[in-house]
Amino acid sequence: MGTMLQFYLLPATWYNIKQFYLFLEARANVGKDLGKGRTAAERRKFERIREERKKCNNLFTSCFTVQFIILLLLWALFVFIMALAGADSEIMQFDPHKILGVEPGAEIKQIKRAYRKQSLIWHPDKNPGNSAAEEKFMTIAKAYEALTDPEARENWEKYGNPDGKQSMEVSLGLPSFLMESENHTMIMIVYLLVLVIVIPVCVWKYYSWSRAYMDAVLTETYSVFGDLKLYNQNTSMKHVPEILCMAAEYKDLSDYLKDKKTAIALSDLEKQLKAKGLLPKPMFRVFEGKKIENFFNHFIGNKLAFILMYAHLHRVTVDETLAKASKKVLKKVPLLIESLANIGEERTKACGANPRFVAEAGQWLMTVHNVLMFSQCMTQAIWYPPLNSSSRNNLSGSSSLQSSLLQLPHFTSREIGENKRGKQIKRREDEMRVYLRGDALERDGESFKRGQKNFSDQEKSDVKAVEVLLPDLNLSVHYGVDGEDQVVAEDLITVDFRLKRHQVDNIKGKWWCLVGVVFGWCGVWLVCWFVCCCCKETHSPFISFCRW
Repeated sequence: MGTMLQFYLLPATWYNIKQFYLFLEARANVGKDLGKGRTAAERRKFERIREERKKCNNLFTSCFTVQFIILLLLWALFVFIMALAGADSEIMQFDPHKILGVEPGAEIKQIKRAYRKQSLIWHPDKNPGNSAAEEKFMTIAKAYEALTDPEARENWEKYGNPDGKQSMEVSLGLPSFLMESENHTMIMIVYLLVLVIVIPVCVWKYYSWSRAYMDAVLTETYSVFGDLKLYNQNTSMKHVPEILCMAAEYKDLSDYLKDKKTAIALSDLEKQLKAKGLLPKPMFRVFEGKKIENFFNHFIGNKLAFILMYAHLHRVTVDETLAKASKKVLKKVPLLIESLANIGEERTKACGANPRFVAEAGQWLMTVHNVLMFSQCMTQAIWYPPLNSSSRNNLSGSSSLQSSLLQLPHFTSREIGENKRGKQIKRREDEMRVYLRGDALERDGESFKRGQKNFSDQEKSDVKAVEVLLPDLNLSVHYGVDGEDQVVAEDLITVDFRLKRHQVDNIKGKWWCLVGVVFGWCGVWLVCWFVCCCCKETHSPFISFCRW
């Protein structure tokens, strides 16, 4: 049995040692891959990530903890089995001197004296009903015989047993209680329970778990996202958050609301968002054949996700009791967005393959675009402005997203208003471009851009660190037919894309580009020179060009 245990213990122990080593190594080098951080907020975030990575919870997950406890129990069982094997007198080597308690080379008088002493202690008459004492007495008799009888001594020296050479018996080492007849009924019942109930239940549980997920997303979530009444080719980006919050992954969030403080904090947050016009009215949805006016009144966990997601989009600070739930909601969003986009992509392909629904393919493509745009909104925490707010600081009121300048650290509506003063910006996409290309203002010997007048030196440094990372691009597209002024059917069209990046002075190490160009031209020249040397007798135009 000990040998069979080793088939599991050795690889499992190696796996656990490796996991401990990787954890300790990661803890020793924690945060080195993050860097120092470019802004104050980023440095605080990196510090928080470092503290989280140091926690033992990253190693002792529920699965790892269970298998680690099982490993310890099996090692304890293995040690116990080895101890029993070491104490078994049949397995131990037969040593008559040790059994009688005399030194090797002892005289016959000493051997007889030791034998009488041991016999009086372990004699069956003095230990009635004690089978262990009876076996011990027989062993003492054999030891005495091996040391006093010449034939028995010769057998012991040759074969290790005073009775002579023993026949080898191969048997299965089972616990003794399994061989007792009074336990056979109970053993059969346990066997049937394991074979008929335990194993089928384990298989059924695994099969149910595997069917519950598809691409790491619950199949119930896919059925919700696949409802055409909920998610169709006309779905706008405003409805994407509510669709995501209907995912089955958020149903278990209702456990957080069992805490009274968390429930009160959620109620206060909901009132705060409604008072500011930040929480929209949910859509209708058909559920179990009945029309439910408000889906989130029936699934409290999904309602919690709905409120926390809008709090994140509008940058509303949540209570500490809701912080853990908010983190869990945001952690699931990227995977849910990916599954929603995949459904839209499949329907786009299906409509494009059918001539009758080609027009709907374009609509589905726009729906997928809206889903991907929402991913950007979640990352930047930018959403549509409140319903009751004026459009003074927004390009087109509530029909357009909030200013893209909110991506910059320490920027609020006040700084955005100062930056737009005296400027006519028609599109929201041009706000960041105009800001990045804007000239710095000079006042009291200080240089700063619009909106940074009241910023401290640290805040200005944070903004500048982020400005360097933001792309400032111009894309121009030209198409046409070579040598023709017009484009007609079946013409071969040439499309010219030109991408220009501004602020190229911020690129470090650009001299490597020049070195690469020089070495590239040198390589071309060497190839041409080699062709000329190999083809001296050839007078083709290409060879003439190479020689030139």
